Amino acid sequence: MHERPPARRPVAGIGFDLDRTLLVDNHLERVAFLRLLDEVILYGGSQRGSFPEEIRKIEDLLARQRAGLFSIDDAVRKFTFDHGADPHDSLVDKYKAFALSMVESFVVPMPGVRAMLRFLREHG
Repeated sequence: MHERPPARRPVAGIGFDLDRTLLVDNHLERVAFLRLLDEVILYGGSQRGSFPEEIRKIEDLLARQRAGLFSIDDAVRKFTFDHGADPHDSLVDKYKAFALSMVESFVVPMPGVRAMLRFLREHG
């Protein structure tokens, strides 16, 4: 007697870690925070150190956010508050707009990614 192979269920989705796996973002998030700093200053905040110190603080903030300690929205609010401005949602929206506007210029797919995605799309 032959056993029937188990029925295959369709794949609901595939998850990927994008940065440094499928693409390189070239510090897009850091640059978005540096651009946001200008906005924070317009809202009454101030720079809290030299440019290299600001970059180190941003990298630390992003490392904690990537570790799952808080969302990117909360990271923006913390950054805003730490720079002396009211952490309101319009600055979260500005950060996201800055980041999205830079994707085409900053993000570079790793070799072979386009072909892999094409293959996956063609095979459902």
